[in-house]
Amino acid sequence: MKNNLVEKYLTLSKDLKPYPPLNNYSPFIQASSWNTSRYFDPFYDNRTQLHLLDVINQNEAFVMLTENKLRDSSKEIFLKYLKDPQSIKKRDSEINSRMEKVEKIYSDYTYQKVSECSDEELISQIDPIRDLIWEGNGLGFFSTFFEKDFCWELIKESKFELSKEELEEIWDTAIQPVSFSFEKQQLRFFLNLVIKDTKWEEIVESCQFFLASYFDVKNLELTEKYLNEHYGEFKDVEAAKEKLKKEEKETQEKKTQFEKWHSTLDTNQQLLADYIQIIIRIRDTRKNFFSKGLTILWKIAEKQFQKAEQLKDLIRFYTIDEMKKGIDYLLENKEKITKRENGFTVLINYNGTIEMEEADFQKVKQELDVYYLDSQTSKIDTKKNELKGHIGSPGIVKGNVRIVLSPEKAIDFQEGDILVAGMTRPEFVPLMRKAAGFITDEGGITCHAAIVAREMNKPCIIGTKIATKVLKDGDIVEVDANKGVVKKIS
Repeated sequence: MKNNLVEKYLTLSKDLKPYPPLNNYSPFIQASSWNTSRYFDPFYDNRTQLHLLDVINQNEAFVMLTENKLRDSSKEIFLKYLKDPQSIKKRDSEINSRMEKVEKIYSDYTYQKVSECSDEELISQIDPIRDLIWEGNGLGFFSTFFEKDFCWELIKESKFELSKEELEEIWDTAIQPVSFSFEKQQLRFFLNLVIKDTKWEEIVESCQFFLASYFDVKNLELTEKYLNEHYGEFKDVEAAKEKLKKEEKETQEKKTQFEKWHSTLDTNQQLLADYIQIIIRIRDTRKNFFSKGLTILWKIAEKQFQKAEQLKDLIRFYTIDEMKKGIDYLLENKEKITKRENGFTVLINYNGTIEMEEADFQKVKQELDVYYLDSQTSKIDTKKNELKGHIGSPGIVKGNVRIVLSPEKAIDFQEGDILVAGMTRPEFVPLMRKAAGFITDEGGITCHAAIVAREMNKPCIIGTKIATKVLKDGDIVEVDANKGVVKKIS
């Protein structure tokens, strides 16, 4: 059976460069229109198109997109910054403004509040919440991709006075984050709740956004389990105070060390170092920001599905625009939504139109895998048995490859394995703690894998484009993250 939306997506994207397919992305998130012109055109001069194709069934999901918008947005803001370093301050302020509003709504919309609100009131909140999180995402989208070769291209294009040798000299120190990573932000959020002597059940609900992903939002039971496993030793007020003090001391030491190094640089070197720190902070902060917004929307969806006596597991197959139509629409389309578990595709056009179609998941996946691999110039060097990427965090390590598309399914992941993923996200962190090193298809210096690797001091190679496609479980590889090379040993 031919899938018309796949054909349409490929036609729309024929002149654009494919981004590595991203796994575990549900329509509830992807079909929320985050990629559309309404959330980009007000904030960028470029009008590069960004179309998304989400493919999902009961067990798997992935999204196809292109990287042109990502690169063009990064290029536009960086070149503006080089001409006028103050230009980024307004954008930063606008992002913070939206974050503060979402923070307020998140604090207000507890499960108790959602249960007390009328359906009409909840529906009226959907668009304002969605607009806040995706405007914030659009404003900060330029921070999503930045790596050394790309940076050098832009420096040359802008005729900015910085040599390749200077770039090489300062790069490794400049990319070491001095702000709290989003995992550290979550830890501080938890610790501060404990220090305020907040009731445990309130802490659990307040921290629900910790487990919000691009796929779904976990329930309170799983949130509580996560908190006990990862933060259980800090549930006592004094233990929380001691831990918070330690975290803040370590961060301050990093800042002091960075500032000392920063003072040895000339003006242009400082400008670049400052920009790198800004984009690392913005990209990291975005994650907790829209996790909170998505958690609110998920709670509203849960109420609708409960009233319609629909399984909560089906929320990820639903879209936010459908949610706005209310419970009557959900009841009328109950059978159609249930069928989506068998496989369907969603095309989200840059102009904002959304189209859906039933799909043979495996057939579509196979077709798009072939399309993606054919588009890539990255290949394994068969003579040397090597695959190249970018350095996310230096170091050299050997180990067994474990391809992880869904961390929930990697129950037999072993200590010392090499984690190979399309990209990593918060839900990958428990596996990252076990892994000896990381390899990803996507990513620049601000990506999750690179930042966590630098925090954990583990070797990491990002941006290989094809690692999940050409490596296999059980392969023994050497991860040389000093050179950005993965070598298959056997």
